[in-house]
Order: sequence, then C-alpha cells, then structure tokens
Amino acid sequence: MSFMSFDYAMRAADAALQFHQNQGQNIKDTGQKVRDVGNRNAQSKDQLVRQKIEAEYQAKSATIKKEKLEALANLAKKRKESAMLAQMIVGAGGMLGGMIDGMIDMANKDKDQAPDADQIGMASEHIGPREDGSAGYAVGFRIASQTGNSEHGAIAAFDPDRGTFSVTGVNTTTGEITGFTTLSATDMAMQIQNAIGSEAGNANNAALANMIEPGPPPMFKAEHFQQKDGKVELSNDLRNALFSDGGFFAQGSRRSDAGTMLGSDAGERVAAGLVQRGLNDFSFYNQSASGIMRMMRSPEIQRGLMIDSETVGKTNQSLRQANAFGRGALGEGFQKILLKPLGTTLPQFIKLAEVSKQYEEEYQAKLKEAEQAKKQAAAAWEKVNKLEGLLAAGNDA
Repeated sequence: MSFMSFDYAMRAADAALQFHQNQGQNIKDTGQKVRDVGNRNAQSKDQLVRQKIEAEYQAKSATIKKEKLEALANLAKKRKESAMLAQMIVGAGGMLGGMIDGMIDMANKDKDQAPDADQIGMASEHIGPREDGSAGYAVGFRIASQTGNSEHGAIAAFDPDRGTFSVTGVNTTTGEITGFTTLSATDMAMQIQNAIGSEAGNANNAALANMIEPGPPPMFKAEHFQQKDGKVELSNDLRNALFSDGGFFAQGSRRSDAGTMLGSDAGERVAAGLVQRGLNDFSFYNQSASGIMRMMRSPEIQRGLMIDSETVGKTNQSLRQANAFGRGALGEGFQKILLKPLGTTLPQFIKLAEVSKQYEEEYQAKLKEAEQAKKQAAAAWEKVNKLEGLLAAGNDA
C-alpha cells in the first residue's frame, strides 16, 4: 500500500470513529434530554396534584363558609321580620289604646338561633380530666407556639350530647375569640386523616390513624365511637389520642424538661385551618358563647392555653360587648311592653323602631357577606376544574 493510500485509510478510519463517537454522544444526550423531560413532566404532574388537593380543600372550606353565611342571612331576615312585626303590633295597639293578650309566647320563643347541631354546647362535666386520669372531651393549646409566647391559641372539643366536634380560636393576650366552627365526626375524621398522612411515623398519630376507617368517607371505628341513648361516647383510647397533653391537638405545644418540642404540629395545623374557615359573629350562637365560656373557665383549658383568670374575664367582657349572650326585639323588653297598656308605650315603640332598623342593616350586611362568599366559592371550584383539566391534558400549569 502506498503512503497516500495508507494515510487515506487512516483518515477514513478516524472519521468513522469520530462519527461513531458523535453518534454515541448524540444518543446519550438525547437519552438525558428524554429523562430530563420525563422528570420535569413527573415533577409538573406531582405539583399539579398537590395544587389540586390544596385547591379542593380551599374550595370545600369556601363552600362550607358560604352555606353558613347564607343560613345566617336567612336567620337575619327572619329576625328583621320579627322586629318589624313587633313594631307593628305595638304601634297598632297604641293607636287603639288597648291591650294585646296571648302574645307572650313570641317573647319566649327564640327562633332566631342557629340549629343546635351548629352550636358549641359543652357541659362542664365533659371537659375533664376524668376521675380515672383519662382525658376529657376538650383541650386547650397554643398554635405554633415555638417558645410558648404565641398569641394564637385554640380549644378543640367534642360534645357527646350533640355528637359534634368544635374548634375555637382564642387570642391568648386579649382573650378575644378569633373564630369558631363545628363539624361532624366524619368531617373531623377526614381532617385528621389528611393531616397525618405524611406523619404516620409519629407513634401517637399512627395509633390515631388505626382508629379511623379509611372510607370513603373516613369514619372513627365503631369500637371508639359508640352511640347510646341519644349520646355519643368516645373510647378512652380515642379521647386520649385526641385531647390529652400528648394528643393529636396538643402535641406541638408541649415541651420536654430539656426544652425540646414533643410530637408533631399536625393537629395545630388542622385547628388553625378550621378557625380560619369559621365564624366570629355570635348573633345567632348564644349557646356557643356560653359553651365557650364554660371551657375557658376550666383550669385544664387555661393551663393548656397558658392563660389566667384575668384573660378569661377579658373573653367574657368581649362576648358581652358583642351581645353574644342574647339580644332581640322579642326579648324581655318587649315582654314588658305587652303586659302594659299600649297607649303608654311610645318610648318603647320608638326603641323597637330603632331595633328594627338595626336588624334591617344587619340583614343587608349578612346578605352582602353571603353573596361575597358565594363568589369566592365559585372561584375556588373554577380553580379546581382548571387544575383537573391540566392534569387530564398532561400539561404544565
């Protein structure tokens, strides 16, 4: 072979080798790009799934709040109409100079309150702790307390007479009630199940998870949630898992002697979310105001919230200023009017006119709140539907 032929052959071999190496690198680069795209798509889908779960929670919370505000608007409308009727009765009677008999029932009937199932009605004997040392049906705790100086506190409770759970937010400095809500056992089981899904390694949370049937819908197991004689009894294990010092709702707020945090803060996150979705208007929740005060006066609840009797006094005062313990045109004042000759009740008639006007303004305000909540719920569900569409299409947000 001539030198030229050998050189040509070497060049051809080098070119072939280079081409082969380039092809190999291209294949490798392409494979890496495919993996990168796959990872990005997987991450995008995971993010969309997480966003959808969060959006569904917000949408359901918005719907619950909308329904409550719509119910309050309806109650405000009835109260406004009752006040107007009272004004008309007193006015007509005054003009005739006569007496109205047989009307006292109107003063005694309180139809302008939210249903019992929506009220917090905790009896003192249920708060605990029990004689055998097990937890009662309520616990107070700080939310995200860290060093123990947070203003955000809450009371989580179960009312065996109604079979419902409740969570009440408390500002531990001012004593103000920042929000309250009631929820069914099914709703509470779902809240707990969702919260501890990522924290099953915690021993108490794992035990609590075993007390819940996964559903759907999730529900406390029958041996831990027993209905008897119109009441509901929680087992000792379930009460302790929920409401003891080391229980689900109070774990994150407790510190060891060494100063380290104990347990997880899953229960505190649940409480914070429920307080946020709740209400702070006691106009239709006189029973709830009384139930909350019974819990606030408990030494155990005060210890958990890290407050004293002075703060409890502030709570009572703020609730009274909000007329939380009863008000209405058909109350004691109207009852006295009906027992007097109506021709002498001009000042009371004027007072009823003022009350009627106040209730009209209240109704319009409640109606506006309900309409706003309706729009927010619709927007929240629209976001859920959009995320579902993106997941179905396999696109990124």
